[in-house]
Amino acid sequence: MLNANPRILFKISIIATSLSVCFHLFTFIWIDNVSKTLLKVLPLFIFPIIIFLFAYVILVINDLNKNSKSEGIWDFGMKNAPSWMKYICLIVCMYAWICRLYTFTNVAPSATDSKKQILCNDKIILRTITKEEYIKYKIDRGRGFSGMLIAFSLISMTVIYSKMIQEDKK
Repeated sequence: MLNANPRILFKISIIATSLSVCFHLFTFIWIDNVSKTLLKVLPLFIFPIIIFLFAYVILVINDLNKNSKSEGIWDFGMKNAPSWMKYICLIVCMYAWICRLYTFTNVAPSATDSKKQILCNDKIILRTITKEEYIKYKIDRGRGFSGMLIAFSLISMTVIYSKMIQEDKK
């Protein structure tokens, strides 16, 4: 797998990052039927691609780690990437963790409407919520998930770019 063409993988990582950003933006722009469908369909395409890319990145980092003297992953994994790319990666990773933490701490408010749904965790009823609160809850979960997809795809893109530049120098 290490013999794979980094240029092709870099293009795939650009597509995965773009789809992840689109997925994330759709959590802010809610259009009933369109967004509902996209929030279900986009992860089915994005997630396997990112898993494949990240597996390649792990192999690249392990290969690079053999040749280096135990520098940090950020140093040798992204050694040949431009500094602006590294900073964007760092900022997006921090943003993704903030989104994820917000998802964990955001609890839907109590219901006041007669149309209620149950929000539960491991068959324990947490509270009853309205349909609108349930949609907001699902959107927030999608936003946290998509933030992590963006972070992982950007890390993959940066490491693959670094590998591509390294091979061009040879």
